[in-house]
Amino acid sequence: MVGGVTGRPLIPLVELVKHYREFKSRRDGNGVLVPGPYRAQGARVQLAQSYIDNPEELASKFFRSVKEFSSYENLAESLIGTKRTDPNDVTTIEQILSGPKAAAYLARTLPDRKLNIEGLGAYVYVDREIVPARTTAGKRATMANRFDDERKTRSTGAMKADLLLRSLPDGRPAIGEVKVSTAKGDDADPVYALVQALALASQLASTTQRSRLRRHYPGENFAQEGPLDVLVFLFLIAESKGRKTHRATLITLASELCTRLTEGLLRPHVERVALVTVTPQQGRLYFTTRGTPPRAR
Repeated sequence: MVGGVTGRPLIPLVELVKHYREFKSRRDGNGVLVPGPYRAQGARVQLAQSYIDNPEELASKFFRSVKEFSSYENLAESLIGTKRTDPNDVTTIEQILSGPKAAAYLARTLPDRKLNIEGLGAYVYVDREIVPARTTAGKRATMANRFDDERKTRSTGAMKADLLLRSLPDGRPAIGEVKVSTAKGDDADPVYALVQALALASQLASTTQRSRLRRHYPGENFAQEGPLDVLVFLFLIAESKGRKTHRATLITLASELCTRLTEGLLRPHVERVALVTVTPQQGRLYFTTRGTPPRAR
């Protein structure tokens, strides 16, 4: 009996997912909430600078994660569940308060599903709130619905990507992670988002997962093989008053780190890593790449 399902292997809990969890708080054995080592923004500033000084360290975490997840195979199950934000609940830009709400707004409002990013190019919206490690207890699943960590965590805790896009004209799948700054709160930490997005991309990079993507999105013309794109979207809707943050520094560092990673460090699995700022102007959203655009090759 494995994970409650006889004979099914557990889902690999990869290194970058564990790293992502270090940005969050967790409850210890006594139920006390304990902040992770990178929960504070000051610690994230130091971490980002260390990755800029030595980007190969983060790249190595990514490659190890890709290798760890290569054993995962669950072709028959889709990458989305039933609980998602209703696009009809997000009718104005001011209602964009989170990544899922931003994705729902784009799903409802993008003309012809096309997203133009200044300095980067065009993408097509495909889906939102996808879960690369989505595994149920159903008969179609070929994996157990638990991770291989000590707690055998249920797969309901698997990471979600806010956006799934397709690059034009090449058809590369793109993982989009969204962070939002509003007058009510500030979630716009691009360093945290970049680690999230890389962790998600590591779970989608294998040949089997690419086949799964094409199987469940047959009309999207995804490239059968080749690299992915990793995009971090900062929705700067409004400023949260009276709150000091390191966001300006984090944006600068994340932009530089994206540029370093795009210099071929994540190939053959990833082509582009980009930080995109999203700003409202006269009722529309404008998408602009931060930092140096990827080099043409």
